[in-house]
Amino acid sequence: MVTSFFSNEAINRWRLFCCVLLVALLSSCQTWPVKESSWEQQIISELRQNPHLMVQHLDPEGISAQVRSGDSFQVDSLAPTPALYGVLDHVISVLHKNRAAYRIVVVGHTDNLDPKNPQNTNYLISSRRAALVKRYLIDKGIDESLVSSEGKGSAYPLVDNETEEGRNVNRRIELLILPVRKTGTECPSPYCGT
Repeated sequence: MVTSFFSNEAINRWRLFCCVLLVALLSSCQTWPVKESSWEQQIISELRQNPHLMVQHLDPEGISAQVRSGDSFQVDSLAPTPALYGVLDHVISVLHKNRAAYRIVVVGHTDNLDPKNPQNTNYLISSRRAALVKRYLIDKGIDESLVSSEGKGSAYPLVDNETEEGRNVNRRIELLILPVRKTGTECPSPYCGT
């Protein structure tokens, strides 16, 4: 018969100690991203009440709110549609109400319809549109240090640009609502910048 070096009581105490230690470690893992999901859910829910926005959660964290093409800017123009201001006012209201620690990246997108020099012209248009939206957000009370803008031209289409319907979908303004971390701001989207 083999005798154990440790008594059953010592083994049970060791198991209890390990369980308590594991529970303590797991409970200390409730860091900012866990808390953050609740504000994301609230903001997503409220943003989805606006029919002019396509809203989705970004992986691993953050929100993409895309203003539908017909509700943002006129075709080949820097003139915003009247609907754009209402959509932006709704976004601003939701963000002010929820008081989350976030930053916003305004991303302009276009179709690929410019036959002369599609990427340069579309990049310029998308950059200027994003800058106009950024300025509007700042003018309405969003902290300037938390808003950036960039244009992507036709580099990131959602659908094929071969049809008018596809081009309408690809002409859009996207608001990336990203958490601000104490150690920096990482953007989960492949096309957002700082």
